[in-house]
Amino acid sequence: MPKEMIINAFVPENVRVAILEDKRLNAFFEDFARDHRSRSNIYLGRIIHIEPSLDACFVDFGKERHGFLPFSEIAPIYRQSNSSKTADKRIEKKVKRGQLLVVQVDKEAVGSKGAKLTTYLSLAGRYMVLMPYSDTRGVSRKIDDPETRKGRKEIIDKLNVPKGMGLILRTAGEDKNKRELTRDLNYLNRLWKEIQKKARKFTGPGLIHAEADLIQRILRDYYTSDIERVWIDDPVALSKAENFFKLFMPRQKRTLRFFSEKLPIFSHFEIESQIEEIHSRRVLLPSGGSLVIDPTEALVAIDVNSGKMKSKNQETTAFETNLEAVKEVARQLALRDLGGIVVIDLIDMTNGSHKTTVERTLRDELRKGKARTKIGKISSFGLCTLTRQRLGRSIRTLGQRECPTCMGSGLIPDLDVVSMRLMRKLRAEAASGKFKSVRVILALDLANHFQNRFRSEINIIERELDMEVFIEASSSANSQGFEIVYVERKKVEPNQNSRVKKDKERANQAVTTKPNVSHESKKTYTVRKPETVPSEDPAKKREKKSKKFNQPKNNKTAPRASKMKQGENKTSGVVPAKQKPRKRNWRRKKTLTVGDKKQDTDTKLVHGTNHTSPESSLPGHETMNPVSSDTSASTKEEKKKTNSKKRKPWKTKKVKIDDS
Repeated sequence: MPKEMIINAFVPENVRVAILEDKRLNAFFEDFARDHRSRSNIYLGRIIHIEPSLDACFVDFGKERHGFLPFSEIAPIYRQSNSSKTADKRIEKKVKRGQLLVVQVDKEAVGSKGAKLTTYLSLAGRYMVLMPYSDTRGVSRKIDDPETRKGRKEIIDKLNVPKGMGLILRTAGEDKNKRELTRDLNYLNRLWKEIQKKARKFTGPGLIHAEADLIQRILRDYYTSDIERVWIDDPVALSKAENFFKLFMPRQKRTLRFFSEKLPIFSHFEIESQIEEIHSRRVLLPSGGSLVIDPTEALVAIDVNSGKMKSKNQETTAFETNLEAVKEVARQLALRDLGGIVVIDLIDMTNGSHKTTVERTLRDELRKGKARTKIGKISSFGLCTLTRQRLGRSIRTLGQRECPTCMGSGLIPDLDVVSMRLMRKLRAEAASGKFKSVRVILALDLANHFQNRFRSEINIIERELDMEVFIEASSSANSQGFEIVYVERKKVEPNQNSRVKKDKERANQAVTTKPNVSHESKKTYTVRKPETVPSEDPAKKREKKSKKFNQPKNNKTAPRASKMKQGENKTSGVVPAKQKPRKRNWRRKKTLTVGDKKQDTDTKLVHGTNHTSPESSLPGHETMNPVSSDTSASTKEEKKKTNSKKRKPWKTKKVKIDDS
């Protein structure tokens, strides 16, 4: 089947490379300029922290996140020698904090995990891989023919490999002679000397050697002799490819082609539609079945569905579907560059030979790729588990970001569910009484659904809980979320609440008594009792009263001289002080004591004449004329007693009165 390599470098910020086999996408690579690739780059790093519990250390190599360096990846050249007889293999005894070392990125940083580092460097060439600080000499695992492997090892032993370095023959050098292999080895030796020279000049963490760009890496790692043409749509990229072929493969330079048509190169070769399938969750099989691929944090789950595929019986249908599915699984793993643990849920098969055939087919398909894999047997539940090496960043993380609506779950809540969640939130806030009003910002469809579904509940909140609710529709709002803006109530000042406080204080000061629980009912009454005032001297009282009653009446028609003291001449020149006019008591109550009881009598004073009430006939009652100066001594004494008993502020005293 004809194979072609298509390089789309018309936009330098996004370079894409596709390998077609019989016009079907077999491999796809994409690189963004903003994503600074660090895998296989060589840095000068400094140890900043040693963690004995992990048997590793963390290295600052010039990136935002520190790299993780296990103790097993530290070359002996960087380990401190131990003079004691018993070798101490603890990491804190072999390396020290602040130590400088040359490291290479083995795995890219993924999520919150930093990059994995190693000090066993590997410099990849076209036909060989040079490994400083290692004595390994070997042949690629992809070359599985025993005779070919034996012949390749004999050639490697004849090469002039520097002392203290290892060498591995790549798959591309399987049929190459000693001359071509020597030329590739010399190129790698020169490259290593340049790296050592740069490392000596560095005084702190930084980049020493960067891996080649995407075009040169793909030509170096994936170009094979069975590729008939290499199409490139950019002149700059074409010149880079020519230099690479001139250096490593002069005879293969004739396969380069420049694509000059106006139609985009990927559209011309009908690749765009096949690339869209890579980002799809469901992949259709030619016979009617399908695959559902779900990458997760821990593993990759792949489900096989038979769909419309039909055969003679159930066992045959399951076998044919699984056989077709495992071929597509191997292709999708390579296209998407999915690594880690992969679990394939196959259709149940009862025939053991069918299971063995499916396992062998999957192993053969995965062997075509460059990633190392390990496959387990199909279990009784129809599960096939395998592990795959992750060569780079997964295609699903390139140029993509997490969905802000579903947060990566792939599911969004129903409008009714979101509306009820919002309603419960508003009820809780309204019941607290802290907020005067709220403004809810919703998407247009959610705002319409919420108002139509909970219109009556919103009215109840506004009427009974005294909180206004305003609904605002926004085109930029999340379609499955909501935003609430609260307006708090103003705090009441203490002066505004003084009357309420006084009422509470009065209520607290009020004396209440609880009735005693007994067979006889008793009532509690509150009786006011005037305050006791200390009595004055009787002689002084009589003197005050005599002066008071000897003064003339304060009538409005009385002459001004009437306000003067008795016996004082008008012409004496002494002006008396103004006295407050005395008001006449037209009705006065007088208390009489009859036996053990007190009774009130009314005395009417009309123009100096006494008119007594019917109670005046009671014993001990006497009339009183305040104008007359010839009153009897008994009347005066009674008057003094009445006037002396002035009412004072009342006090409350609790007295229990038995009804019996």
